[in-house]
Amino acid sequence: MFQVTATTTQTFAQAISDADVKAWLKVDHDDDDALIGALRDAAIDQVERHTGRTLRTSTFVITAPNFHCIKRLPVGPLTSVTSIEYFAENSDTLATLAATEYEHALLGDVLHISFRQTTPNTDPYRANAVKLSC
Repeated sequence: MFQVTATTTQTFAQAISDADVKAWLKVDHDDDDALIGALRDAAIDQVERHTGRTLRTSTFVITAPNFHCIKRLPVGPLTSVTSIEYFAENSDTLATLAATEYEHALLGDVLHISFRQTTPNTDPYRANAVKLSC
């Protein structure tokens, strides 16, 4: 139903610093820094894979067949929606909704989009008729 493309803009070390990890472990020497860093990276990677949540700053492009499918998102937590695009019915051109045409609220992994007018009709034959960038 969804297709998600993620671009991570933050490293593991930026998400949780070496100093924070060492403080939590009560380690005050540098002998094991490489091991501690590798374990931190592996732990963050596993948490992100198994929970569908990101601990690092990321941007997502989510495609769906229509607007009604975009309710519970497969990634998160999200902080903003940067653009909403769609293929209108009988059109091969991707149209961008102006930010004035909709309002959105993000509550964890639930996205509420309300349109000021009516929900745009999307191409019913496209699996990726709606493209949400967040």
